[in-house]
Amino acid sequence: MDKILMVEDDATLRDWFEAMLKGMGRDIDWVSKIEQARDLLNDPSKHYGLVVSDFNLHSKSTGLDLWQFCQKRMPDMPFLLISGAPDSLFHDMVRSGLPCPEFLLKPFGGREFKDVLQAMLAQKRGKISLAG
Repeated sequence: MDKILMVEDDATLRDWFEAMLKGMGRDIDWVSKIEQARDLLNDPSKHYGLVVSDFNLHSKSTGLDLWQFCQKRMPDMPFLLISGAPDSLFHDMVRSGLPCPEFLLKPFGGREFKDVLQAMLAQKRGKISLAG
């Protein structure tokens, strides 16, 4: 089973996400910076089934930058962007007609988080079985 890469700079939220993901039987790697995430995604010994990233990581790069990196290098990688940013940002992205990642707006509950992840992972499995 592929790991989930979690990019979150808030330790309290990281602990909550880690508990949720481990409760789902998932292994995770956790980093707090986009650069660290890029390094792991470029490591051929690592195999991720999904990336979950906060939008605002208190650096010059955002979770959206990481999604764009993934789109160029591994366009089939499921990617969930989470944010407390105003939802108008995401509505504008969707209305633009340009590709955009799956996203969840904070605050959200554990059930909603699990449901979205399970749907994304099931969709990935469906693509793999259709292709292979």
